[in-house]
Amino acid sequence: MPKRKCTFNEKLQSEYTFLKKCQKPGQEYKIECTVCGAAFSIEHGGKSDITQHLKSERHNIAARASKSQKVSNFNLQKHNLQIKNKN
Repeated sequence: MPKRKCTFNEKLQSEYTFLKKCQKPGQEYKIECTVCGAAFSIEHGGKSDITQHLKSERHNIAARASKSQKVSNFNLQKHNLQIKNKN
């Protein structure tokens, strides 16, 4: 008897908000990571495929860069507010 294929459902969406269903036709078992831009299948492993992706070098590099960018943007905004307040 064949195993049931895993799909990206609402429960997974609420747990992993940075993931979304792949919009390409015929790829209903693939999801896209908005952090690193990777598209991967969860057809056979489900949540374990997501966990494996989270440990990937590509995702971790993109996540670190994203955090760094957010900190830079925050500091820039803070600096701009200080300049505006002086005027």
